[in-house]
Amino acid sequence: MKCIKCDKKAIISYPVRFCKEHFIEYYLNKLKETIEKWEMFNKDDKILVAVSGGKDSSSLAYALHLLGYEFEGLYINLEIPNYSNFCEEKVKELFKLINKKLNIIRVSDYGVKVERVRNRPRCSVCGTIKRYLMNRFAYENGFTVLATAHTMPDEVSFFFMNLRSGNLNAIVKQKPVLEGKGKFVKKVKPLIYFTEKENLTFSLINNLPVCRLECPYAEGNTQNVIKNKIYEIDKDFRGLFNQTIHFLEKINIEVKDEEVYECIKCGYPTSSKDIVCSFCKIKEYFSKNPS
Repeated sequence: MKCIKCDKKAIISYPVRFCKEHFIEYYLNKLKETIEKWEMFNKDDKILVAVSGGKDSSSLAYALHLLGYEFEGLYINLEIPNYSNFCEEKVKELFKLINKKLNIIRVSDYGVKVERVRNRPRCSVCGTIKRYLMNRFAYENGFTVLATAHTMPDEVSFFFMNLRSGNLNAIVKQKPVLEGKGKFVKKVKPLIYFTEKENLTFSLINNLPVCRLECPYAEGNTQNVIKNKIYEIDKDFRGLFNQTIHFLEKINIEVKDEEVYECIKCGYPTSSKDIVCSFCKIKEYFSKNPS
């Protein structure tokens, strides 16, 4: 099987057959075009890239480096046993390789941890903690853009989760760019058109330091279950991921914005009518249940 651009052996057949050299060229061009199409950021922005140590965020950081963007990284150590510290070491290796500043924070420094909170599962608590800390760190340190490594399968699974719960507001906001407002920093998703296979291939051929471990808390995670089901459907109905992403782009429905308050504990935005954000409620729970 040969590359469609030369006579070299192809290393990947999807989306088309590419050798190593032309796959890297394709990957970087696709990323650059996505950034420019959605006006995500330019080289004058102060960019913060959220990294986890996994293939997606590591590929994003390395590709942005190759494209000449200046940015800093943020790693949130979730302090998950036999997992988080290993991921941290991989992220440190990556940022040493690309010679960029890496910021590391730990959840315990903020009085929270990734554990169940009443009837909320760990993954739900984890998501709230990460979203809050990413935005807070970006805002308090003067970053104009926060880039995350959400992929096409991530976004499609989010869509079906929101569809299942009837959350129209969340569906309407599922765009590659969420503009900043007040204490919300502009958020962008440069990998919105990328598959996990593309990111895996990019990380492997560039020999990137990547954590290959799966989060020990991920088993049974609703998003993962839905994502795996969609992968099964996509085998019979090729293009489901792409079609869903393009459908989300076309949604232009006006919905009533949720009223936003300032959390009385931390000062960050919340839509909760008791004016206490979800993060502060989690923090309060652990202050009362320290063990």
